[in-house]
Amino acid sequence: VEGLLLNTISKTKLYSSILGTGDKRSEHFSKLLRFWCNYSDKEITAFGGTWSAELDGPDPEKNPQTLINTAIRNVKAQLGLDLSYCKTWYKIVEVHYHRVNDKKNTEEHIERTTM
Repeated sequence: VEGLLLNTISKTKLYSSILGTGDKRSEHFSKLLRFWCNYSDKEITAFGGTWSAELDGPDPEKNPQTLINTAIRNVKAQLGLDLSYCKTWYKIVEVHYHRVNDKKNTEEHIERTTM
């Protein structure tokens, strides 16, 4: 599970950027979104890590709260930021990687990353 922290904007500003008000439009919608991510060694990555059944709960495919628990635990460990108070979570994308005999694993497997 990996997460991007999103700075939200007001509905008024959102509607204004999409629909425009009068003859003028405000900033483009894409410029209003602000994501907080990890930047190291000239690489941009999301915060997060691996799911643990013991720490996060049962199968995340059957229980969406498990993904949230995984994100909360990993971000707290990486940033010291407690996301347990967040009320709204959005699943933006899920990517399935087909891994073949890499250095870490000797068997083929599917790695799933959810943001």
